[in-house]
Amino acid sequence: MAYWFETSGAQDDIVISSRVRLARNFELLPFPSMMDTSHAEETMNTVRNALERAGGAYTFLSMNDLSGIDKQELVEQHLISPELSKKPDSAVLLSFDKRMSIMLNEEDHIRIQCILPGLQLNEAESLVTELEHTLQSGMVFAFDEKLGYLTACPTNIGTGMRASVMMHLPALTATGYITSLLKTVGEFGLAVRGLYGEGSHAVANIYQLSNQVTLGLSESELTNKILTSAQQIIQDEHEARTLYMSSDGRIELEDKLLRSYGIATHARRMTAGEFMSLLSDIKLALSLGLIDGIKHVTLHSLLIAAQPASLQKRAGRELSLFERDVLRADVVREALKL
Repeated sequence: MAYWFETSGAQDDIVISSRVRLARNFELLPFPSMMDTSHAEETMNTVRNALERAGGAYTFLSMNDLSGIDKQELVEQHLISPELSKKPDSAVLLSFDKRMSIMLNEEDHIRIQCILPGLQLNEAESLVTELEHTLQSGMVFAFDEKLGYLTACPTNIGTGMRASVMMHLPALTATGYITSLLKTVGEFGLAVRGLYGEGSHAVANIYQLSNQVTLGLSESELTNKILTSAQQIIQDEHEARTLYMSSDGRIELEDKLLRSYGIATHARRMTAGEFMSLLSDIKLALSLGLIDGIKHVTLHSLLIAAQPASLQKRAGRELSLFERDVLRADVVREALKL
C-alpha cells in the first residue's frame, strides 16, 4: 500500500495530494524508444549503483519480474505510469514510504517522482531536487544551454518538470463552472486532467491541475504558478459549496449525500463505478459537516484500497468481477465503520 496519503495535509477537504516529477536522460545513451536490452540494463544498473553509493534505501522492482496484478497495483497507487507497466526491460525504485519513486526506461531514462498528501508542492519539489542531485553525482544528463534538459517528448524539454495538485471539485463540477475553469487555466499554460493524469478522464469529481509548459520558466516559477492557481480554485470550490448549501436545493443535496453514505455503509456489493460516485458524495458530506467521525485521509486511502488490483492483492488471489464487488463493499464498510 502507498503511504503518501496516510498523513493528512493542508486543505485536505479539497486537496488530496501534490506531485512533482522530473524527467532526465543520459547524454551518451539513446532514448528508451531506441534502446536495446544492454542499454536498458546500463540505465538500471547506473541508477541503482548511484543510490547504493549514496546510502539510499530503495526497493528495485523490475517490470519483467512482476505479475500483471502487481504492476496494476503500482499503477493504482500512482507509483508507476500505465506506460511503464507495459514496457519490458523497465523498472521502478521505491523508497520505504513510497513517497519517492524513480521510474527507469519509461519514455525517458529516469523519471523521479515525489507524492505528498495535501497542498505540499514546494516540499515535493525540494525532495525531488535533492534526489536528483544525489543521482547526478557521477552521471552526465543530456542538457542544452538554450533548451535545458533534453527529453524524449518535446513538451518536457526545459526543466523536465511536471507538477500537479489532485483536487476534489464536486461543487464546481455540479455548477458547470469546471468547463470555464479548463479554458482559463489553459491560458496560463496549465491543464486540468483526470485521476491518472494525461489521457485520463475525471472520475469522482477528482481532477489534477498541472503545468503544460516546461520551457522558459524555472522549477520554482512553475511550482508557484500551480500553487497560485490551486489556491484560487480551492477558494472557488469553497464558495460554490457555500452557495450550494444556501440555495433552495439544499435539502435535495443533503438527501443525496446522506443516501450515498447510507448505501456505502450497508452495501454488500459495490461496482468500481458506483464506489467512485459514492466516495465523492461522502467526501463532500464530510466537508459540509453532514457526517463526522471519519477523516478525509480514510477516504483518500480508499481511492487505492478499493481498486481491482489492490483488492486482489488483499485477497491473495485473482478474483472474479462479482468477488471484487463483494470485497470492495466489505472494505468500504470497514473503513467507514464508526
